[in-house]
Amino acid sequence: MYVAPPPPAPPRLRSVSGLAIAVTALGIAVIVAYLPRIVASWWVYSAMFTEPQDGLDSLVQRLDTPILLLLVGLILLVPALIAAAVTTLVWVHRAGTNAAALSPHLRPRYTPAASVGLLLIPLANLWFLRPVLEDLCTASSPYTPDARGARLVRACWATTVVTATVSLLGNLAMHGISTQLYGPGRPVDETLNTWMATAGLAFATVEYLLAIACTVLFARVVRHISRQQAALLPPPGAQW
Repeated sequence: MYVAPPPPAPPRLRSVSGLAIAVTALGIAVIVAYLPRIVASWWVYSAMFTEPQDGLDSLVQRLDTPILLLLVGLILLVPALIAAAVTTLVWVHRAGTNAAALSPHLRPRYTPAASVGLLLIPLANLWFLRPVLEDLCTASSPYTPDARGARLVRACWATTVVTATVSLLGNLAMHGISTQLYGPGRPVDETLNTWMATAGLAFATVEYLLAIACTVLFARVVRHISRQQAALLPPPGAQW
């Protein structure tokens, strides 16, 4: 007699609202933790290029506080980045698991585990971010087209790509220019020093502002998908 194997257990659906709040809070924490680096960099610039130089001892004293601020920002930034990345990946996996159960008639491009793995690949994750979020948006609204979610995903993805491109090309350009200006045997020009410092800080500030835009848009996507799923999930204790 043939005994059919039992059907696979349905996936356990769990709310992602708490994770969405955590992702948003940690994204804000990363932005706040990065701020001391920007402030300290402008402080160092002011001490070295705009204030009158009264000798090496005076300069060292003026640099004490901004250097300490840089160290504090770094100490805060590293754990905030790690916590934000881990929490975001957990949210992606759980939201993907929910989406597959909420919309069984839709075939996602990637499984929840594959989505997490693809987002861990440097540079390639910029490409995979859009289809992963688009699938989550579509499957979290199975009965009506989610035009708002689609717009948020496109804006988030485009801003992320622009930020990464500006950061990569800008850093390469600054490195190339500094190599040409400060190569072996080249005299030190104070005017060029000031110009390079100003350009570098302006570029770092633009990077920071773009990172804020990315964080805000990604948080909006996360909250939107989480609300869509919360409206469809059964109440606690109910059978799915």
